[in-house]
Amino acid sequence: MPTRKVAAFILVFCLWTTWLFGFEAAESRGEELALSLSSLSLGTSPPLLAQRKGFYGQEGLDVQVTIVESGTRAMQALLGGSVQLAATGPEDFIRATEGGTPMVILAGVLNSLTHSLMAGPKFKRVGDLRGGKVAVSGLTGSVTYTLKFMLAKNSLQYPKDYLIIQIGGPAVRWAALKSGGIDATLVAEPLTLVAEESGLSNLGFVGDYLPHMQVTAIAAKSDWARANRGIVVRYLKGLVRTFQWLYGNKDEAIEATSAVAKVEKRFAVRGYEIYTKRHVWPSDGSPTMEGLKVVLDYMREGKTLSSSASPERYVDLSYLEQAKRELGIR
Repeated sequence: MPTRKVAAFILVFCLWTTWLFGFEAAESRGEELALSLSSLSLGTSPPLLAQRKGFYGQEGLDVQVTIVESGTRAMQALLGGSVQLAATGPEDFIRATEGGTPMVILAGVLNSLTHSLMAGPKFKRVGDLRGGKVAVSGLTGSVTYTLKFMLAKNSLQYPKDYLIIQIGGPAVRWAALKSGGIDATLVAEPLTLVAEESGLSNLGFVGDYLPHMQVTAIAAKSDWARANRGIVVRYLKGLVRTFQWLYGNKDEAIEATSAVAKVEKRFAVRGYEIYTKRHVWPSDGSPTMEGLKVVLDYMREGKTLSSSASPERYVDLSYLEQAKRELGIR
């Protein structure tokens, strides 16, 4: 009989502790939130890093980050309601707003392009590309706009002085450049390192020509953000903590971004130097209004935007400002 009582006590105790600690574990996960990330790279790793480092958890949030490998898919998830936040190019948020579904840009992730103009070994300066063939992945967009801007600053006007060829993504353009099928193309950091090691010429960093360009931003539906202001502010506090940590912990940040983005450490070292020294990562999470103006300019040039609105139409900084106040950041 005593044995049965002991066994019963143990069973009840186990059930009680399972319920108790299971409940606490569920509580510790925090309020669920979902974000779609259009692509994963060293540069776009902060939203995912924030979850892995526990910065969202410190704000009582369990943020599920889904990498969808496409700005279109990131927006589809946001518009469809399967996620509450999306991190992708601001063009998508602007088009959605103008199309009747108001979006609000809440923060920046990449506030500048990190490309360099890479060319064949015989080219030593941008002016040498006169009469040459330059490859792009699309005839409109931020990278092509920046390429034209960069060449124009070196007295090369399109289409009089050079030919633009649309041939595909980075891998295709890389192969064409190596084979001599094209003369130059823009290559993003840190892959510029590989290009330089292979003997190609680096003719200049685009940030020296256009230092501000909103490449990736985080946004939500305007009505959802208004109705869930507290959650939005808590999310932004976690994101800002991440950027502050990245800037303040170089060695650990390099290791962490290398692991998250799954790239060699030497690339992470190169990337970290670019993202921090040139403030590509916003240290306080702020989007770049100057960079958004550039985006609006090239959208209008490419005839994908007819509105004459200013960047302020698409951004509400009050959420981020509240988050920074609560963190004690001015």
